[in-house]
Amino acid sequence: MKIIEPQKLTKGKHKPTLVLNSDYTPLTTVTWKKAIPDILLGIEMPDRGVRAIVYYDDDFIITPNKLYNVPAVVITNQYVKNTKMKVTLSSKNIYLRDNYTCQYCGCHLNDYNKSIDHVIPRNIFRHSNVEAANTWENMVAACKPCNTFKGHRTLEQAKMFLLKKPKKLDYTTFIKALYSSEDTPQEWDIYLGKNQ
Repeated sequence: MKIIEPQKLTKGKHKPTLVLNSDYTPLTTVTWKKAIPDILLGIEMPDRGVRAIVYYDDDFIITPNKLYNVPAVVITNQYVKNTKMKVTLSSKNIYLRDNYTCQYCGCHLNDYNKSIDHVIPRNIFRHSNVEAANTWENMVAACKPCNTFKGHRTLEQAKMFLLKKPKKLDYTTFIKALYSSEDTPQEWDIYLGKNQ
């Protein structure tokens, strides 16, 4: 039996639980308060709910009689069609899709040098529909110097090239990107493709 030091017991805030679809693709994250009832439902009704496949070694739920490990990763007992789960087009999600990397020069973006560039400039759309310029395929993360240099020109006019063709961010890729930072629990790494 593992002896747990009192200072290692978590009080109050617990780590989140990663929820995987039955095919092991990430679906979302939930709190332990949501994960535990879903696990119990999965035990009672195997065709519903979830089952825990990984627990945290250092995060516990403390009751008067027992210590319970918080589930780190759970998997659905039945495949969940996630066609309704769409990723909203936003600056934040463009940065996530492009991994906070300028799509022209490849530099890392931060709060001081990041911007969004329209590959086909918005002024070209003014005569018809300006909103048509705001699409996943026409917006990329760019550093301010590259965006300023390109200005209101097309790639050809500016003699610039994209590192990769922009595309719509699908939900699974979004979840992986969202939780791929250094501060995600190491128990999630294999399921987010970090150890590949």
